[in-house]
Amino acid sequence: MQYCRSLVLAGYDDWYLPPLKQLKSIVDKKKYNPAIRDGFKNIKAYHYRSASSNLSWSNINVLNIDFKNGQVYNNNRKGMCNVRCVRGKYTL
Repeated sequence: MQYCRSLVLAGYDDWYLPPLKQLKSIVDKKKYNPAIRDGFKNIKAYHYRSASSNLSWSNINVLNIDFKNGQVYNNNRKGMCNVRCVRGKYTL
């Protein structure tokens, strides 16, 4: 989260780590490796962290999406993971 909050890119400084629902909105399950909608670039077919916690283990785990297959996984907060920072307003 801190990485996205401190990111300054293309003259913008209002980046944030998206919640799971927003990150899932760019998945295309008809595709594989990467399972992402057309128009997105610089995506590795790997796990990307969301800002959402696993409610059962919120102090330990966060939810990630694997853009290889579009599946959601738990990951330890302390583990390394890719991020896809976004900007602008988002409403659930």
